Amino acid sequence: MGLRTKKGLWQVVEGVLLFALFGCEEPPPPTFLHTITVIAQGDPGEFVPGVKVFATLNGQKKEIGVTDSNGMLVYQVRAPNGTLLPLEAVCPDTHRLVRGLAPIRLETMQGAAGESTPLPGFELKVQCLPKERDAVVVVRATGTNQVSGISVLVNGREVTRIEEGGSAHVPLRYPPNTTFRVELVAAAVSPHLQPQNAVRDFTMPDEDAYLLFEQSYTLALPPPPPPPPKKKPRPIKREEVKPQPVRPVRLF
Repeated sequence: MGLRTKKGLWQVVEGVLLFALFGCEEPPPPTFLHTITVIAQGDPGEFVPGVKVFATLNGQKKEIGVTDSNGMLVYQVRAPNGTLLPLEAVCPDTHRLVRGLAPIRLETMQGAAGESTPLPGFELKVQCLPKERDAVVVVRATGTNQVSGISVLVNGREVTRIEEGGSAHVPLRYPPNTTFRVELVAAAVSPHLQPQNAVRDFTMPDEDAYLLFEQSYTLALPPPPPPPPKKKPRPIKREEVKPQPVRPVRLF
């Protein structure tokens, strides 16, 4: 066998080895560009900026962006058809997560010519609500015009007093479902106002709200003093008439 023949044989063997090593590997699947839009909502009609969104791709979790001032984040990812993409949303420190993000499957659809194209963009919604709510307790004291100055206490601490006209406004901030007590103390105004202590418990709703505390008062005036006792009439002493001696009477 000549040198040329041996060289050709080695080329054949080399080709067989290369096919054995690499020819069996399938080419990587085609990838497609998918667009994902995340909208962060708060209360009805409100949007939440600063929500961080994380995605896990190829076993690695990374932050893909933060919602802007309009509560929106647009993210594009290139992945093969059928890829499952787990997503996670983290609300700002002032908010709590109410509705998070579920994993999505990045799929394609067949075009008119039989080609694969990505599905229309995904639009996902996440909801973050405030950790604390604002409320104003509106106090109205009725029934008498002598209610100005009644103390308004919240959980045992005086926060304001009822003004002329019989009203007071108490702004408060608590987490939702927090119970607090509002008390009206009238002792400093008049001991005759009833009730002297009016108490009502409230529960902070999961929305900003006005809470009404309306209390009617009566003025219990003390009874008038009893009339002075009538003086008994003093008995009248009659003077004793002493009998006068009878003198002789001259007849002529």
